[in-house]
Amino acid sequence: MKLLPYHTMEIDVPAPIEQVVAFLRQEVEPTQWFRFSREHVSFEGHVDNSGFTISPIIRYRNSFLPVLYGRLTSQPGSTVVRVRMTLHPFAMGFLSVWFGVLTMFAVFALRFFQNSDTTTLLLALVGMGLFGVVLTLICFWIEVPMAKRLLRDALRV
Repeated sequence: MKLLPYHTMEIDVPAPIEQVVAFLRQEVEPTQWFRFSREHVSFEGHVDNSGFTISPIIRYRNSFLPVLYGRLTSQPGSTVVRVRMTLHPFAMGFLSVWFGVLTMFAVFALRFFQNSDTTTLLLALVGMGLFGVVLTLICFWIEVPMAKRLLRDALRV
């Protein structure tokens, strides 16, 4: 497992770019806030002739689900799909605020409580930071193999 929620891959699809776009459009539906039906395809997002931005559709909650950003490049007799998986921008924003607040509290504790025992407070802040890192990495990396498999199935590779 890598220490950053970021993964890249390249898939060579033995089909023209128009057919690859058609394959993807069959497995991608528009993004919806609420899904009441259990009948759906594999991904939500959008696809165009140059690439896609999609996320797997899951039946449970995971705020650290990977978002797949893809670029399609035509080659003689095939199409190269370059994929970058990363966290959703809202999840990255939340984590930035989370770690920023923890850092501010740690600096505040070290600066203004120099004469008293800050060990407990600093250990709590470090524990909260580690919890955030571990939760993010586990929840992201558990979903990456599933997203890879779904994308390969959608591309019929």
